[in-house]
Amino acid sequence: MISAQSTVPCPAPAGSAPHQRRRIAVIGGGASATAFLVALVKQISAESVVEAPDVVVFEPDGPCGPGFAYRDDTDSALLNRPVSAMSVDYGDRGHFRRWLGQHGPATARTDAGSALFAPRSSFGRYLADVFATACRDLGNLGGSVEVVREPVREVQPTAERCAVGPERSAPRWVDDVILCLGSLPARDVYRLSGAPGYLHQPYPVQQSAHAVPHGGEVLVLGSGLTAIDVALELGRRTDGVRVTLGSRSGALPDVRCDLGAGDCARELVEDVRRMLAQRETISLKDLAGLLDGELSRRGTTLREALRPFLARTGGDELLRTRLGEPGPAAAVQRCIVALTPWYSRLWRALDPASGKAFTRHYSRVFTCLRSPMPPVNARRLLALADSGRLSFRAGILDVRAEDRHFRALYRGGQERRYDVVVNATGRGIDVSAARPGTLVETLTRSGFARPHPLGGLDVDPDTNEVLDACGVPIPRLHIVGDLSSGVHFHTSSMEYAATQAGRVAERVASRLPTRAGVLL
Repeated sequence: MISAQSTVPCPAPAGSAPHQRRRIAVIGGGASATAFLVALVKQISAESVVEAPDVVVFEPDGPCGPGFAYRDDTDSALLNRPVSAMSVDYGDRGHFRRWLGQHGPATARTDAGSALFAPRSSFGRYLADVFATACRDLGNLGGSVEVVREPVREVQPTAERCAVGPERSAPRWVDDVILCLGSLPARDVYRLSGAPGYLHQPYPVQQSAHAVPHGGEVLVLGSGLTAIDVALELGRRTDGVRVTLGSRSGALPDVRCDLGAGDCARELVEDVRRMLAQRETISLKDLAGLLDGELSRRGTTLREALRPFLARTGGDELLRTRLGEPGPAAAVQRCIVALTPWYSRLWRALDPASGKAFTRHYSRVFTCLRSPMPPVNARRLLALADSGRLSFRAGILDVRAEDRHFRALYRGGQERRYDVVVNATGRGIDVSAARPGTLVETLTRSGFARPHPLGGLDVDPDTNEVLDACGVPIPRLHIVGDLSSGVHFHTSSMEYAATQAGRVAERVASRLPTRAGVLL
C-alpha cells in the first residue's frame, strides 16, 4: 500500500508501458551499491531465474565502487579494521584479503601481532574492481548495468512500479529502487561555510593537506577516525604545521587489540539469545549486566573497562596508557565484536528510556570501542603529540571566522587562534539537515519516507523497506547503508552494509520470474 499520494507526481516517463525485462534503480554508486550488486548476482546465479534484470546505477560524482568514502587518497589513511574483516560479501569474509594478496600487498601494514591494515584507497580500488566484475557477471546472466551520471531528485512509488526523476534527463519507470546514498553531509555546526580557510569536507585528506599554508595553525573539528586521518596526513609535512584536534568530549577511539584466535564470547552470545527469546523489551541495565557477567569471567568488570573513556583524560595520556597496558580493552573489544550480529535486535528491544539514555551518555563511548584505531596510527599520533606538533583539546564551545583567521572558544573561557579549520566531525544521519531539493528531503517532504527519531529514515527492520509518513512499508523502495541507522543502530561498518545488501537482494530476486519444475 502506498499512502502518500497527496503530492503532484512527476511526468510519466516516456515509454512507460510495461516491459518484459525487470528494471532496478540503484541510487548511489559506492560501497553499499557494490555490495547490493554482488549480492544480486549471487542470488540470480543460485536461482532458476528466467531473465536477469537491467540495473540503472545513478552516481553523479565519484567513481563507481569506491564512491566518495574510499576514493584514491594518501596511503596514510588506513582502514580501522583488519583486512580479514572487510568484504562486500558477508558470506565470504576473506574476499578482500585474497584480492589484496593479488593486487597490492605492498600497501598493507602489519601491526604488532597478526592484524593487517590496508589504506582506505586500496579498499576503494578493490570496490571498483568488484563493481566492474559484478557488472560483467550480470551481463553474462542476461542482464545489464547502465551508469547514469546524474543525481536523482525525486522517487515516486506507485502500486506496481516507481518513477525515478534524475536532475536533467527524463524520468524512468523501474520495478525496484535501492537507496545506497551513504551518510548525509556533516553539519556545519559553527556556520563557517564560505569563510576562507574553512574545509567542510576533509576527504581526500591529501587534498585537504595541500590547502594548509606552511607553518599554519590548524583546528580539526572532531577527534574520531576522520580527524585522525587528517592529523596524520598533516603530520607527514615538515614545514612546521601544528594541529589541534578540538571536540566537545575529547574522546579518542580506542586502540585496537589483537583479539587472537580464541573464542569470541560464546557465553555472552548465548546469554543475549536467551534474553531476547524471553523478553520483548530490555533495559540498559539488563544489557550492562550481561556484559559485566562476561567481563567478570575474563577477570575484569564493565566499570573498569569503561574507566579510561569516562575519566576524560588527555588524548596523549590515553594513547600512552592504551598502547602500554591495554588492560581490559581486549576483553571488552571481544564482547563488542561478538555482539555485532545482534546490534539491530538489541537496539530495537531497548525500552525508550534506555535508548535515550544510551544516546545521551554512552553512544560516544561505544563508538570509541566499536571503531578502534590501528595501533600503528596510535603510535604515530603519540609521536606527533610528543614532538609538540599535535595537541588535543576538549570542551570546544564555538568557532568564529574573523579577518583571515578563526577564533575558537573553549570551556573555561580559553581562546585560541587558527589559520585553517577542517570539519572532521564525521558522518551525518540527521535527516532534517538534508539540503532542500535533495532526494532525502523530497522523499520526506512528499510523505514517501519519514525521519526516524534516532537518525536516518524509518525502515521495516526485517526487509529494509522504507516506511512512508503513515508507517506503511513501500514494497519496492529499499535502503542499504547508513540511512537505516535509526532502526539498525550501527550501519556504518562494511559487514552491516553487506548484510543489508544480501537481505534486500534476496527480496528483489524473489520477485524475478523463475522457471518451474527445476530439479535441484
